[in-house]
Amino acid sequence: MGSFRHRAVIATTAPLFLFCNSQVLTVIDKNDKDAICIIDFCGECNQSMASQRADIKVISENKYNILIVDDLSENLRLLTNILSAHGYTVHAAKSGASALQYLQANLADLVLLDVVMPGMDGYQVCELLKSDERTRDIPVIFLSSADHVFNKTQAFSKGGVDYMLKPFHEEELLARINVHLSLRAVQKQLVEQNIQLQKEIVERKQAQEKILYLATHDALTGLPNRALLQERIKRDLALARRYQREVAILFIDLDRFKQINDSLGHHVGDELLKAAAERMKRCVRETDSLGRLGGDEFVICLPEIISAEVASLVAKKFSKRWRNHSISRITHCISAEVSV
Repeated sequence: MGSFRHRAVIATTAPLFLFCNSQVLTVIDKNDKDAICIIDFCGECNQSMASQRADIKVISENKYNILIVDDLSENLRLLTNILSAHGYTVHAAKSGASALQYLQANLADLVLLDVVMPGMDGYQVCELLKSDERTRDIPVIFLSSADHVFNKTQAFSKGGVDYMLKPFHEEELLARINVHLSLRAVQKQLVEQNIQLQKEIVERKQAQEKILYLATHDALTGLPNRALLQERIKRDLALARRYQREVAILFIDLDRFKQINDSLGHHVGDELLKAAAERMKRCVRETDSLGRLGGDEFVICLPEIISAEVASLVAKKFSKRWRNHSISRITHCISAEVSV
């Protein structure tokens, strides 16, 4: 008679452990509430499915999840009893494939991995875990009866953090698990602190940049203010002297600005200044320096001007483009007086 599969969902007041030829055994701690075991088993194992009530106290403060991978049910039973008695939440798989499938959807804090298993051995499982970004940081402790140096070096070369011989002493196993979980916790904490530190550095840099921007730019128009403009003009003059070039500086006043500001209000005047600044930005070259001195006064520094005549021609063209120009939603026309 062929085998058939069942799924049992069993609620108990204490952890319940069933062992058969199943591929996956999962024990879930419900934070001191009723434990739930979800077990896939085959029909041939019906006689071995008697529940085993164990007087095990689950320590709810312990949040560590440990995955045990071993093809022998008696090994799974022994390890599960030991770890559960010390407050660990235990998940178990009877093959490497089942372990990998479990870890695709659930992360473990540590893996106890048997070396010799049918199909995929422990070395192959560990290598696959370390090649996956989601699972590569999970510490893996190998469990094996092989005491050869080759087996140990193979385990570490595949990414294992420890190698324990079977049979093992319970105290030694728990001590090693505790050490690697503690190291993992410290590593996580360091990563989190590093992320937080990087975030604070970025935020501080952004704050410093904002402070510098506010100190060097006009709050209303966003143009360089008097201090920054003076630095740029000083720089352009120094370069002009060095390379025997000419520099032109245009002074721009908005005609009738005071009249509009007084008659329509400061909010209209501010809107006019912002619109005027945006229009000026579109009229200058990338190499030019445009800034606001204050009020309705603006300055444009033009480096690399051939002669004073060319500078005068540029000023006339600039003034002509502003003649009787309506800015923003203001119905009044405004012009600009440009001097070199």
